[in-house]
Amino acid sequence: MPELEEARKAYEQADWTRAMALLDAAGAAATGAPGLELRAMAAYGNGDYEVAVSAWEQLYELHIREGDREGAARAGAMAAMFLLIDTGLMATVRG
Repeated sequence: MPELEEARKAYEQADWTRAMALLDAAGAAATGAPGLELRAMAAYGNGDYEVAVSAWEQLYELHIREGDREGAARAGAMAAMFLLIDTGLMATVRG
């Protein structure tokens, strides 16, 4: 999707603020699976934890609607991982 190419480039250059702005401007193109995953990763890089988890949850729901069980499992696991790590629940495991 050409609408997402610039956002992906910005993400790969660790310019997460720009990536988020480009995703916002991409409109409907950013609501598909590739856009939602990119939004989750860029938001996390940008320090916007809530947006990151929300994007993983939206991606999970999208995969469920589309019947993609493997994609849904991955998105659900990513949401759970971010919730565990960023809420401090993994502190006892990490020492």
